Amino acid sequence: MDKLVSIIIPVYNLENYIENCLNSLVNQTYRNLEILCIDDGSKDRSGEIISAMAEKDSRIVYIRQENAGVSAARNNGLDHAKGEYIMFVDGDDYMHFQAVELLYKTIEEKQCNTVFGRGILTSKLNDKMKPIENAVVTELSENILFEDGMDRAVWGKIFRREVLEKFRFPVGITNAEDFNYMLRVLHSIRNNLGYRLESRIYYYYMREDSASFHEFSPKNITEIHVNEMNAEYFADKEDCYLKNYSLTCLFKALLFVRTKSICSPYEQDTKKAARSAWRRWRKTFLKANGISIKDKLMITACYYSRHLYELARQIQDPTMKDFYKNRKNKRS
Repeated sequence: MDKLVSIIIPVYNLENYIENCLNSLVNQTYRNLEILCIDDGSKDRSGEIISAMAEKDSRIVYIRQENAGVSAARNNGLDHAKGEYIMFVDGDDYMHFQAVELLYKTIEEKQCNTVFGRGILTSKLNDKMKPIENAVVTELSENILFEDGMDRAVWGKIFRREVLEKFRFPVGITNAEDFNYMLRVLHSIRNNLGYRLESRIYYYYMREDSASFHEFSPKNITEIHVNEMNAEYFADKEDCYLKNYSLTCLFKALLFVRTKSICSPYEQDTKKAARSAWRRWRKTFLKANGISIKDKLMITACYYSRHLYELARQIQDPTMKDFYKNRKNKRS
């Protein structure tokens, strides 16, 4: 008999997207689902839409809480989930109609702790989907763990329930909270990471009012604090890939957030937070055995030379050229 899969969806003011998300789940080829919609105090019609859909499909469970943030919503979902397997989906995204079936089939066949799926960025709510045949599965290892930028997120994956039970998302954190969660989960299963389904099964919808498109705000500064939390978590742990990776991510976050804040009202606060983190973690970073000399030199050079960092960013991502140009125009 197919085992129950619980899908946790945090929802906040998503009236234009949640129906599309839920339709992609109720129409999955895998049917034994529990779809937990955690309404984080929405002020729009999100709750009304979910409730109406729940009346038509008993697998949809509507739970409303006072506004407490996405982490609290996901934790609430974990507290209510009954499935042997757990997945996360964001309420403005959607999934390929075979997504759960393929993830479930892989985790059952491999008897592993987790299976990652690949994602696709989209600006459409109705991307055409072709059936996935002969899906390729790759064993996860440290060398390929974060080669897909979406590996750091909790969505687009399936987990054994017992893997997640001892962890909770950090409440009060608004940026990179799922990366903090993922690092702790992955560290707990590092000796048997699992597998990756190479098919693109998760559709990450890029909407203009999402956090990634906002002007710089104090919430962005929390990226520094979250990465410090990650480094702190691994401070007394044995030397491992995830420990070194968390340190590298911390210093890359310092560079990214610091330059992104320029010309914003929060530039000085961000500079102060970045300097504090640099002073606290610099020696640990430079002494880390698992981080290459090349990375240490490059990150150090970029920290002391903003222009060098921004040049490197433009080479890595050509779209940043327009971002820096617009910022320069604002300043002038």
